[in-house]
Amino acid sequence: MTADPTTPTIALHGLTKRYGVGDAEHTVLDNIDLTIEKGEFIAIMGPSGCGKTTLLNILGLLDRADEGIYKLDGKSVKSLSGGRHSRIRSEQIGFVFQNFNLIPRMNVIENVALPLTYSGYRHTKRLQLARASHVIMEELSDIHKRGNTIIMVTHNPSLTTYASRVITMNDGRIDTDTKVPREAKKIADDKRPLSASTKKPAKKAKKPKKAPKKKTAKKSEDK
Repeated sequence: MTADPTTPTIALHGLTKRYGVGDAEHTVLDNIDLTIEKGEFIAIMGPSGCGKTTLLNILGLLDRADEGIYKLDGKSVKSLSGGRHSRIRSEQIGFVFQNFNLIPRMNVIENVALPLTYSGYRHTKRLQLARASHVIMEELSDIHKRGNTIIMVTHNPSLTTYASRVITMNDGRIDTDTKVPREAKKIADDKRPLSASTKKPAKKAKKPKKAPKKKTAKKSEDK
């Protein structure tokens, strides 16, 4: 059954997350309401400790909320098992981690290629795809242009030029939620340098034509 295209990719209602117990209890996410439509590029900003990473972990099914509702493609994730969460992460959600989460016994290329294992790629193909990776932001932008939803946590304001919507958080709550007008985003896109994959090769300078060699007339010798 095909999902309703008007159904939000993510819908949060009263999402709350706490750590600690008793006097040491700390509310990291405080009654968050948030709707993310299909195909949006969301940039989430805010000071350290404001809850943005915890929010991203819950959205990615790496953590669970203590209270509230989280619907992914219109379906609540609350009653899903850990195995079902893993399957959704494998098939529907991709991650780019800030702290890499590398496996020590593998080299860099093997670590990058590892997630492709769960999609059924053979070893050689996984390594080829890992080596072919481009600059990460240009890749995310390209993925977004193909209709995918992107949610990015960043401290760098310049990266918000890629986003169609910018959310700032403070003390576990959403402080501002601003949609970037299409005109402004187009101007930002036009100002960004082209990636290595989209740059046109420089035209080679034409070599000056060599002057034709002068023919030397040979005198015929009288026999």
